[in-house]
Amino acid sequence: MLCLTSVVSVAFCTVQSVPYHLFVFVFPFQKHLYLLMFVLVNVWTVSIHDGDYRVPEMLDSVVNGAQHHTYHHLFFKVNYGQYFTVWDRVFGTHKVDEVELKRLENTLKQE
Repeated sequence: MLCLTSVVSVAFCTVQSVPYHLFVFVFPFQKHLYLLMFVLVNVWTVSIHDGDYRVPEMLDSVVNGAQHHTYHHLFFKVNYGQYFTVWDRVFGTHKVDEVELKRLENTLKQE
């Protein structure tokens, strides 16, 4: 059974967060800006894992929202982008199938 919840957004290896925190030693940030960015990144990460597809339609082809990120968790070799789909399109790793995604969404709601 596929279980996609917003808790997935914080389920990662500690090593994955090290570059984020080391970055401020290489490029110093003002402490309040760093905290603001940390909070915004966490809000964004939760939003792409919550299954709520609220990206404005005109930005849907550019922004890597929950719809695109769901495919990343289903197929693992597509939709790597954290915020945007540009590099996925450039390197051929972008995948979205509207019909299949709606079927999956309805299946998950029924479970």
